[in-house]
Amino acid sequence: MSNKEEIGAAEWIPKVNVDTNEYSSEQYEGSMDKLIRKCKESPGVPLGLLATTSALTYGLYQFKKGNSMKQQYAMRARVTFQGLTLAAVVFSLWIARANDMKKRGEEKS
Repeated sequence: MSNKEEIGAAEWIPKVNVDTNEYSSEQYEGSMDKLIRKCKESPGVPLGLLATTSALTYGLYQFKKGNSMKQQYAMRARVTFQGLTLAAVVFSLWIARANDMKKRGEEKS
């Protein structure tokens, strides 16, 4: 079994060189690098989080001011954005699974 086949199941674990006790730079991914990669893979999720947070903040601001019409509108928008964010998460998972199945199909061929 080659080294690439062994990595497949646990690719999230950084490789450590046993002799020098250092992480391999090609395998290790920092927190910020992972966040940027995940945002590029599924941009709908961070946009949905931003929209939901913005609607919530606006709704709370309007609640504090006493403007109930705009506050209700903002809370309804928040619920809508939450639903869209959830749909983006499910869609991203579906795409990732389809890509994984496609990759596994190509490996068997």
